Amino acid sequence: MKPWWAVCLLAAVSCGGDKKSSGTPDGGGAGDSAMHAGAGGTTAEGGGSGSGVVGGTSEGGNLSSSGAGGGQAVTGGTGAGGMTGDPCATTSQGAFADPVSYMVGNSAGPLLSLDLDADGHLDLVTGDGSSKLIRVLMGKADGTFAAAAEYAVTENPVGVAAGDLDGDGHPDLVAANSGTALVTVLLANGDGTFKPTTTDYVVGTYVNCTTTGDFDGDGHTDVAASDYYSDDVSVLFGNGDGTLKDKVAHKVGRKPQAVTAVDLNRDGLADLAVANGDSNTLSVLIAKAGGGFADPVDRAVGLSPWWVTSADLDGDGSPDVVTVSPTSGSVSVLLGSATGGLKAAKDYRAGSRAYAVTPVDVDGDGKLDLVVPNRAIGTLSVLIGNGDGSFKAPVPHAVCMTPTSVTAGDFNGDGQNDLAVTCQDVAAIQVLLNRCAK
Repeated sequence: MKPWWAVCLLAAVSCGGDKKSSGTPDGGGAGDSAMHAGAGGTTAEGGGSGSGVVGGTSEGGNLSSSGAGGGQAVTGGTGAGGMTGDPCATTSQGAFADPVSYMVGNSAGPLLSLDLDADGHLDLVTGDGSSKLIRVLMGKADGTFAAAAEYAVTENPVGVAAGDLDGDGHPDLVAANSGTALVTVLLANGDGTFKPTTTDYVVGTYVNCTTTGDFDGDGHTDVAASDYYSDDVSVLFGNGDGTLKDKVAHKVGRKPQAVTAVDLNRDGLADLAVANGDSNTLSVLIAKAGGGFADPVDRAVGLSPWWVTSADLDGDGSPDVVTVSPTSGSVSVLLGSATGGLKAAKDYRAGSRAYAVTPVDVDGDGKLDLVVPNRAIGTLSVLIGNGDGSFKAPVPHAVCMTPTSVTAGDFNGDGQNDLAVTCQDVAAIQVLLNRCAK
């Protein structure tokens, strides 16, 4: 099966106002639409202050079951520093070098890391929730990034996904245009740039997230988008040449905030997992060969789920699903099974206004951990995985004041996973290189 990538962000700056469900995290104060608020710099050069002092992130783990601007790299905050012994024996701030910031214009939004030009170095893609732009930062061998290149889309891109829509071996981009019924497709040239002509496709009302995968088993990449006011997901099957068929809508829960593609039953078809903001549920739609989906099966998750992703967290070969609740500052982990079913959610404390999540092995032990940006306190929380799908109490890492999305990958080729986080308060992406020896 072809790979797919997706990330979706509902930043209050572009999706807030009166177009939110009653349970959706509200605007807050100035700059509250970014991932981490709290300690940190307030200028483009500033990052986290390095104090690492956080509110709820010191609490226990388990809750309960149930480029415009130049692209110049500048060092962020001081980091925690001052550690003795091996900084990688724990996930304290010492596990990462000081944040380095890259300017990305008016409002840093959703973030992807992937190799766009097949040079072996990961690149970064971010949507701008206020200026109708997608920005691409090409990665270098040393873990630094070039100045951002800009690509215009129809409206504010609050969701970005990647997938090979035209079968040329290079990932293309799909943007969810905030406040519209449109997704925009940008076809890749293969060298990290994109064709100047984009194509819009009609989906449901107020699209806010998009994902890609092969839903019908024909070998072509398809697209799905969550439609906030339509209470459904729109599926657009791919023709294999970069174009998409008309949408087919599938009902889910109330106010779907985010969607991700994942092969839950391991039959080779991408299924859908949808976080429903007003239902406090996750809807699972199992794909059928030849097209179509079974009726959705709902699972209870945290309050007003805002984000959804998947990974094999317990190493049993079956994908698991994670949602994020800014309202309760927690993540909900739903472990999968070989039949595609999901167990009841188990909630873990993350931090104040936890806003997104990325599964990644931070400490190099071969077990997936969870990295969560906390929008209200200027930190990333790292929840170290036990390897069985459970997680330890969160450990904070100071970053910018209001980060909104996080992605991970080996940016400098040292065999360890690094982090990148979007910072709306400083209109930047901060990169944190992992300094643990492989």
